[in-house]
Amino acid sequence: MFGVLRSALSAAALVATLALAPAAHAGSLKDDSGIVVDWSGAYAGIHVGAAWSQIDTELTDPVLLVFLLDALGGPTSARHDVDGFLAGGHVGIQRQFGRWVIGAEASFSGGKLDGRATSDFGGNINFGGGSFEWDGTSSTESKISALLTVVGRLGYAWDRWHAYAKGGFASAEIDVRASTDVDFAFCGIACIPLASIGGAYSSSERHNGFVLGAGLEYMITPNVVFGLEYSYTDLEAKTHNGSTSLSVNGAPLGTVDSRMRVDPEAIHAVSARLSFKFGGPAETYETYK
Repeated sequence: MFGVLRSALSAAALVATLALAPAAHAGSLKDDSGIVVDWSGAYAGIHVGAAWSQIDTELTDPVLLVFLLDALGGPTSARHDVDGFLAGGHVGIQRQFGRWVIGAEASFSGGKLDGRATSDFGGNINFGGGSFEWDGTSSTESKISALLTVVGRLGYAWDRWHAYAKGGFASAEIDVRASTDVDFAFCGIACIPLASIGGAYSSSERHNGFVLGAGLEYMITPNVVFGLEYSYTDLEAKTHNGSTSLSVNGAPLGTVDSRMRVDPEAIHAVSARLSFKFGGPAETYETYK
């Protein structure tokens, strides 16, 4: 994945060189009112939107803990939806050649993109005069944050509109929290509580991958651009190195190193963008005839 990042940065450097070279409005277009519309140059802006995905998790280690959960009928894996909003900033640079626009952009997004799965389980072992019973609850919660992208963009401009496609490197932080609580009891004429055992797992790892997308922009003024964008982000599956805190009847028992396989599905995002293009005021097309 770092090879992809290096390629994206190299492409960004090439686009920056092209965009900063003197253009003399060679790639400019005029809109219906005769105003010069030139997408070349640097820009910075903000964006906000909705995002959604799914995450699969599976506890793989320690083996003894996995075995005990299986024996009790408790889940060692879960799939759950994550959704919410992402907001952040972006910076980019691009150069226009006739109606074609080539560029590079980096963005950083935070926000609230999370979800949870909860399940109940239980069982019993019967023997003469009574039974040994247990009831448990398990939950897994995930959060995606600190989403970073570095992409190349290729667009087509007409009038004050600009449609583009993008692709490049993506990286995000994924936090996972999981907990399991089991109550044990002996039941005969009445049920006698025996013990309550709990486990709480936590981990955080950065996942790398790629992003693809497309957008449509409108140049409100020569320096202000509004746009809408869709992004498809695919992040790698990864084994998290975390820890599980154990307790008995609420009293801490100790902590064990644990590993969980975390596999995010594609992140879909739709966002609104407001960008500020660096440059001077609009001039009439006749100035350059």
